[in-house]
Formats: sequence, C-alpha cells, structure tokens
Amino acid sequence: MPRSRFLSVLSFSHLNNNETQVPRGRENHDPLHKIRSFFNHLKQTFQHSTSFNKTNASTEHFALDVDAPSLESACQESLSSGK
Repeated sequence: MPRSRFLSVLSFSHLNNNETQVPRGRENHDPLHKIRSFFNHLKQTFQHSTSFNKTNASTEHFALDVDAPSLESACQESLSSGK
C-alpha cells in the first residue's frame, strides 16, 4: 500500500472521541485516552482467551524438557552431516 493511501486511511481511523479527552494537568487526565477503548478490549480478550494454571504451566514445562534432547540431537546430526 502506498504511503499516501496509508496516511489517508489512518486519518479516518479513530479509536476514541477526542472531544471527551480531559486536558493534561487536570484531574482524571488519561494519557492513554486515544487508545483506551482499544486497550481495554485487547485486555479483556486476552484475559478470556488465556487461562493459565499450575497444571498447564507444569505440563508445558515438561513438554519443553522432553523435546529439548531431540532438538539437540537433530542439531548435532545436521552439523555432522554438513547440512
């Protein structure tokens, strides 16, 4: 996409109403006002889509430990064969 087209599209992209922004230095000023709604949406999405617990963490750690020797041997075979 040409730069001029990107800037044109970007100029019409608004994530929040700038008229509701509290000026800097005043009480309740939010430095992330322009992206706050987008940020909250991402935060909520990630919180609902990821559920980490001790079982998942220990299983993933075990899986990495099991795969590590096979990865190491594959690298050694590749180096010894000259590939």
